[in-house]
Parts: sequence; C-alpha cells; structure tokens
Amino acid sequence: MDVLAQALALVNAAPADVTDEWDLGWHLGPVVERTPAEQASARAWLEARRADLDWLDGRLHDDASRRTLVRLLAHRLAGSRRILLGVGRDTSEQLTRFAATALARDPPHAEPALAQRPFYDLGALGLDLRVAALPMFAIHTFLLEQYRHTEIAEANVRAGDVVVDGGAFWGDTALWLADQCAPDGHVIAFEADARNLPVLEANLRLNPEAGERVEVRLEALWHAQTRLNLSGAGAAASVDAGAGAGPGTPAVSLDALRRAGTIGDVDFIKLDIEGAEVNALRGASELISERAPRLAIAVYHRADDLLTIPRLLDELAPDYRFAITHRSLHQFDTVLFAWR
Repeated sequence: MDVLAQALALVNAAPADVTDEWDLGWHLGPVVERTPAEQASARAWLEARRADLDWLDGRLHDDASRRTLVRLLAHRLAGSRRILLGVGRDTSEQLTRFAATALARDPPHAEPALAQRPFYDLGALGLDLRVAALPMFAIHTFLLEQYRHTEIAEANVRAGDVVVDGGAFWGDTALWLADQCAPDGHVIAFEADARNLPVLEANLRLNPEAGERVEVRLEALWHAQTRLNLSGAGAAASVDAGAGAGPGTPAVSLDALRRAGTIGDVDFIKLDIEGAEVNALRGASELISERAPRLAIAVYHRADDLLTIPRLLDELAPDYRFAITHRSLHQFDTVLFAWR
C-alpha cells in the first residue's frame, strides 16, 4: 500500500471528532473540519503528487518518520477535527502547566525591553538560561526541543558546531542552539524584523555565557543579495520579493557570505522563516553541495514544502538522509531533518 493509500485508510478509520469537546485553547491552533469539496480538492492535489510522495516515503530514514508522513497527509485530507496533529491533549496540558508554574518568572527590571513579556528561568531543565519567550515558543524550544531529533543523534547540533539560526525572533532558539554547541561553538542568528531586536539583544545580555557565542545579523536569508518586502510582525513576519513601502529589508545568501569570507563553513542550519525556506536553501546551494551541513528545516509554511524541500536537498547532496518530526502543541511546526 503506497503512502497516499495509507493516509486514506487512516482517514476512513478515524472517528468523526477526536477533540471530544476539548477546548483546545490558544496554544493548539484552530480545529478545522474539511468540507466534502475541500477533501476532494486535497485528494486531487495529493493524487497529482503521488510519485513524489512515494519517493519521499522511500527516502525517509525511520519508521517513525514514515508514520508521521502518513498522518500529515491524512490531516491534509480530513482536517484536525478528525486527525489531530501535535503531542496530544494530556501532554499539551502538562507542558503548558509546567511552563507556567515551574519555569515562569517576572522579567528583570534591569531590562526595560522585557517589561510585560513572558519570562522563563530554564534552571529546572538543567539549562543555565533565562529568556523572554512567547509561551508556545518556550515549550517548543526548551521542553519539546523541536530542532533536536530525539532518536537520531547524528542529525543534531554538536559541541563546537558553527550554527545558522534562520528566524531568530526573540532569541530563544539562538540561545538553545548556543547551549547545544557549547563550549566552543558559534551561532549566527539571522532576523529580518528590526522590531524584534530589542528583546533578542536583551535575552543575549541576560545570558552572557551562551550569548557571547551568538552573532546577530539583521538580514533575511534569501537566494541573492537584495532588499525584500517585510509583511506582518512578530514571529509571523515574512519576506517576499514584491514591491513594498520604504527601503525594504536587506537580504543575503549564505553562499555569498561564505565566498566573501564573512562566514566560514557551517555545520548545522536551522530554518523557520515563514515560507522563505526554499529561497534560503537555494542561496546555500554551494555550501550544501560542498559541506552537506546537518539541517532542521520547517516544511509547513507552503503546501508543497514537504515535497519540494527534500527534492531540492537531494539534488544538492544526494547522500542526505531524511527524517520528519512533528513535536508541536498544534497542527503546525513540522520539521525536516537532513544529515549524512
């Protein structure tokens, strides 16, 4: 049975409503029930890509990834009222409660940029870190560790790595990555939205040991050096090549920075940049072809990312191995790991 047939079988076997009158709340995203027309459209879209789906299924390294792929496709067909993604009700409630009671603290008065921000002391997790972070991001980054593969150690950040953090936002992932690559690693954190810098920089100051390993660049990652339109705000800020008001946001490619000697060889790349992942990877094609850095890439922003991103990586480094995880409180945040 091919992967789409498995997804259809899962949909057919699924109950009419897995939420069981559960108030999913802010941290779990909307409950979506596909109409018959939407289901038919999703099925047609997937049928047209059946060969690509089977290719991806065959390239996945582990059974857990293959099960995740089936569930992702079933969710696309039926919606979250029947196929609920994420870690589940009990785990979500436990993690949310733990973050709010065991980790949450008042922000320090010495950092005005953090006033009224959710703030966490990660000491209870064995991490010497204190950060302002949105509650969902604190859980995803530090409790679920969504950019670490729990079963495949060779896919992860290592001590001494040079790491690219694409989409740094307030710096929670940059600090987590800095902790993972300690004691002598280095994180280059790219953030496109200058409005996020005050909190990001305050977080780094609060954590001097990890923060000194983080270099912040106010740039978007792209396939060329240019200026881009910035849309949205906060964690949802995105860039595109359309005409926008004002001077635009500076964008760079990792290959251009490497050729110029601005950055050296990179060992690990994390990208969660609101739909710009393909462009950023194309801008790192030389680096990937020559060095095959380990990757943790968000593959949920665009409908075809789950297929086009591994295909692109396979063209650049055919010996990459792939895994997919969905360690999240909600139906978003699918991550593709690539390593060799």
